Amino acid sequence: MTEKQTAVFGKTPMWDMVDWEDLYKPEESALLVIDPQNDILKKEGNMDYYGMWQDAPRTIEAIGALVRGARARRVPVFWFRYVRLANGKDVFPNSLVSARLKMLRSRIPNIFADGSWDIDIVDELKELMEDEDFIIDKHASGCFEGTMLEKYLRQMGVKNLVLCGYLTDFCVASTARTGYDKGYGTILVSDACNTHNADLHRAAVDMHRWYLGPVISTNKAVSLMGG
Repeated sequence: MTEKQTAVFGKTPMWDMVDWEDLYKPEESALLVIDPQNDILKKEGNMDYYGMWQDAPRTIEAIGALVRGARARRVPVFWFRYVRLANGKDVFPNSLVSARLKMLRSRIPNIFADGSWDIDIVDELKELMEDEDFIIDKHASGCFEGTMLEKYLRQMGVKNLVLCGYLTDFCVASTARTGYDKGYGTILVSDACNTHNADLHRAAVDMHRWYLGPVISTNKAVSLMGG
């Protein structure tokens, strides 16, 4: 941090200095549960090499508490799954965008396969899902790109997004940044998110706290939602 930054903000992240709680209303918020899938959270999953399954019970429990808290105040719950087209139809030749996916599919042929066990929500959270929830499959890292999310949020009068899920530094961060740019309040629940590297998790959380919105705990989020 530069001397000028220190003079203006001290060492306190920007969103820790903002008086925002009075602006938050449960009836104007939605809970976004991003990609809590078998492939990354189960040892048998296609992406077990990340090792995320070892710490999964902790974050799954936190997400469950958030979902129950949202139910208590009738905050809408959106569940997201990261899915790609079958048979490699979205791996286009000579495309830089597809290079990573092409490499992954060469080593893990069924990765992100639609209709597979791997892309399904883990059982511990699936049992909390209800008919009024929204289940959205996405084909990009962020939850807005190519989905009906924004249309639903606008029609429901949602102004603030409570974010949790996986990966903190990838799909969660992408969704938060896009939501912020679209004018939504973005509240990150840090202990209900995770990624494959503790340093990357901390960096993503710090970035959010400095630029995008408040970072709070599961207990704080449930309290804000009135649970």
